[in-house]
Amino acid sequence: MQGRSRMAAFTLALATVLASFGGNRDAVAQKPAVVNKVLLALRVTGLGNEGCQVEIKPGHPACDFKPISKKLTSRGQEDFRDILVKSTSADGDCMFEITVKEPGQPEKKFKRGFVLTTAKPGSKEIPYQLFECWLRSPSLAAKEDTTKRVR
Repeated sequence: MQGRSRMAAFTLALATVLASFGGNRDAVAQKPAVVNKVLLALRVTGLGNEGCQVEIKPGHPACDFKPISKKLTSRGQEDFRDILVKSTSADGDCMFEITVKEPGQPEKKFKRGFVLTTAKPGSKEIPYQLFECWLRSPSLAAKEDTTKRVR
């Protein structure tokens, strides 16, 4: 009889603990999304005279923003201002998938990520972030000699 009482007490304690964990999990799932305005300073080095076409889109499902497509000059510099970026991940991370298409070269994809800034409690102001991103052009990457020479 004493064994049954202990087993019942243990089961009751375990159910209480599991219920408290379940409540915390729901609170985390209902955490609001993190939203930032981002200035993406994109720098592509080694472009030819014709420049390149870049396409920028979210790099994973928890990151959301409007996709961007633009032609860059041979300078390879462009500032994309006021991109409204939203992250629903628990840590507020976001990833940009950037595709560089240069004439006569295969397209090259880059993934670059960062963590969005959480707004101050009670503030209605959307945090603003600078994200500087340096990339190597497909033509410059193709010129690299990846073979090692042994002397």
